[in-house]
Amino acid sequence: MSPYTSRDQAVSAFQQLFETLQTYDSLSERLLERGLTLHFAHTDPEIDIFVGPGQVLVDEVPEPASIALHLSTEDAHHFWRGRLPLVVALDTGRLVVRGHLPSVFQVFQILAPAFLRYPLISARAAVA
Repeated sequence: MSPYTSRDQAVSAFQQLFETLQTYDSLSERLLERGLTLHFAHTDPEIDIFVGPGQVLVDEVPEPASIALHLSTEDAHHFWRGRLPLVVALDTGRLVVRGHLPSVFQVFQILAPAFLRYPLISARAAVA
């Protein structure tokens, strides 16, 4: 069961997460330095989020991303809250990552601040 009451609530939480990371945690600079773009393909409900240097686009993927991450919105919520460990998510297929393997490891290092920011963002959005 999804912790989000609506698609708009999920979009708002994830969009705010990546915009916050760009503003306060140098996400844009780190992606630019490494030549990376990200595509988060969420299901149930379907939400595509494209993240690139200076970009957080919802339901718009302007180019194939360097790294594509596929997971349900429920699993994304649990993942960013730290309740779904990366190894478990990958091992069980709840998170499917496509892209150049060394770049994938870099992405998770770059996204580390998300695990601190998302719990606050989701709490403010009243996500269960």
